[in-house]
Amino acid sequence: MVVKAAYTCNVGKKRQINQDNLFFAGLGLPLVHVNDKSLFNKNYPTDSGVCFAVFDGAGGAQFGERASYLATTRMQQTSFATDEDQDEVCALKCFCYKANEDVLDEKKNSKLSSIASTACIVYLKDDTAWCCNLGDSKIYLYRNGQLSQISYDHVAQKAFGTGKKPPITQFLGLDIEVGHLEPFIAKVELQKDDIWIVSSDGLSDMVDMVTIKDVLDHVKNPVRLNRILLRKALKNGGRDNISIITIGVKD
Repeated sequence: MVVKAAYTCNVGKKRQINQDNLFFAGLGLPLVHVNDKSLFNKNYPTDSGVCFAVFDGAGGAQFGERASYLATTRMQQTSFATDEDQDEVCALKCFCYKANEDVLDEKKNSKLSSIASTACIVYLKDDTAWCCNLGDSKIYLYRNGQLSQISYDHVAQKAFGTGKKPPITQFLGLDIEVGHLEPFIAKVELQKDDIWIVSSDGLSDMVDMVTIKDVLDHVKNPVRLNRILLRKALKNGGRDNISIITIGVKD
């Protein structure tokens, strides 16, 4: 199968630093960046595998941009090639464990009190999507006029303080003394005309699923979709960094 994809990564309206990072079919963003986007609608065949991911330096965590950058760097070193001893699930789990160690090592070596990142990954191989996430970054699937969330929200039941979001319970940088890393993984068969969205909570906190679906009902081009969704997130407050990867399945 062939997919067309595009990305955008925006600092938003309230933050000075962009703590989001992403992995786009081999491309990763630098440690320091503000606004970045693809101006192309490039074709990516899935027969040899292609991967897309968003990493969100967890809300307000000290030096969160380091954690998301380390995750992107680790993804660039990750191979999803399969044989009798390794499959996609093992590869995704292995990535999460190694990236978690990278972030913990950075925390220890830099003597940081807090450093963390979410992870949200879609790996496409032939006619199958392998989805993996830690935290509250989102994977959406738009199919046959319906929008569904594929990712699982790893969040606490209650917030610690009035007006605050509940903290995430799974993330890169999770110390074994706090809990065990348990990435959520789902397998979905691809269909022609599917549209996948991988995003940080800078989108989902500002734009609800009803609005996202309404946009998808009328626009299919990945570059235009990213532009419209980003504009809506900014218009609604843009309180956080906003990263969006849109993937359209062509045939």
